[in-house]
Amino acid sequence: MSENSHAIVEIPSDMVQVTVTGGLSQFCQILYSEDLVNWALLTTVSLNSSGVGQFSDAITAGNRFYRARGAGP
Repeated sequence: MSENSHAIVEIPSDMVQVTVTGGLSQFCQILYSEDLVNWALLTTVSLNSSGVGQFSDAITAGNRFYRARGAGP
């Protein structure tokens, strides 16, 4: 993926909605961490024909960081 970007917004019901952009019709893995050292797979997002994908996650106590990385088709 090239020229990736993201947006994180809080939505009702104690959730956050994350938008990622990347290559057209590609997939990206969403990983999360509470300490920026240990990362775990949260989900895989399919980017649409405009290169945009979204996912939602529950707000947790403490910090939660996200990162996206390219995944196979």
